[in-house]
Amino acid sequence: MRKITFIIILLALILITLFSAALVCGQCGSQIRDEDKIDVDRDAETIPTDPESVAEQQREDSLQTPQGAPTIYLEIIMGPTYAPANDVCFYRVQAVVSGDPQPTIEWSRDDSYGAWGKDVAQVNISSRDQTYTLTAKAVNAEGTAEDSITFGWECEQ
Repeated sequence: MRKITFIIILLALILITLFSAALVCGQCGSQIRDEDKIDVDRDAETIPTDPESVAEQQREDSLQTPQGAPTIYLEIIMGPTYAPANDVCFYRVQAVVSGDPQPTIEWSRDDSYGAWGKDVAQVNISSRDQTYTLTAKAVNAEGTAEDSITFGWECEQ
C-alpha cells in the first residue's frame, strides 16, 4: 500500500513538473523576425474586376460607412424562383443600407407589399419576355443613395 501511494505521489510530481515547464516555455514565446512580418503594402491584393467581386466590394464598402450620407446595396436573397400557382418567376431583394441618421428605403416596386419587411422587396416577373429594373433609394437628412437591379424571366419550370 505504501509503495502504491509513493508511486502516485511521484507521478503527480512528475506531471506537475512537466506542466510547469510547458507553461513557462509557452510564456516565453518566440521572437518574430522582421523578415517574417507581413508587409501590408507589398502583399496587398489587386482590385477585383469581375462583376461578382466588384459587387461584394461595394457591399463591404457600404457597410463600412455607418455615419453621414446614406449608402445602399441591393442583394438578391431568393430567386429566381418559379411559383406555378401564379405562373410567375419571382425574386426577393434585400437593401443593405447605412447612414446616420438611419435611412428610410423607397422601393420602385414591391409585389409583396411589405410582407418581408421594410428592407426586403419582391419582384414578380409574369411573362417570359418581361424585364424589370428594381430601384431602391436610401434617404436620410444627409442625402440620398440609389441602387438598382434588372430582372428577367430566368426560372426553370
